[in-house]
Amino acid sequence: MDNIIGSRIKERRLSINKTQEELGLLVHVKKQTISKWEKGINIPDADTLRELSNITGCTVDYLVGKVDIPNNIIIDCDEGKMDIDKTAYNNLSPEEFQTMMKFLKDARYDIDGLIEDIKNNRIK
Repeated sequence: MDNIIGSRIKERRLSINKTQEELGLLVHVKKQTISKWEKGINIPDADTLRELSNITGCTVDYLVGKVDIPNNIIIDCDEGKMDIDKTAYNNLSPEEFQTMMKFLKDARYDIDGLIEDIKNNRIK
């Protein structure tokens, strides 16, 4: 069985230079709980995943294996599901993002090119 959540929790914990005990203190669980998550014995609940994502600087989507880049999220829009950097659209709500995508599409703008430019920091 794949232990994507556990391996990503461990990876993110190490990326912020925390021990299991230190991370446990931050999310209000024991070191043993962190160890069980990392080994795939147990998994954190949704609220704890959200807290872990905030502490470790990634998205919940990343922790659960939905995306492979720590700051990316999945956005549903008329064009389909899009995996984009969450910072690329300055925290627009899904509805605002949808409106932006519709406007760009109606204007015949190169949406794929725009997203690529945003991902490559050519547009800020």
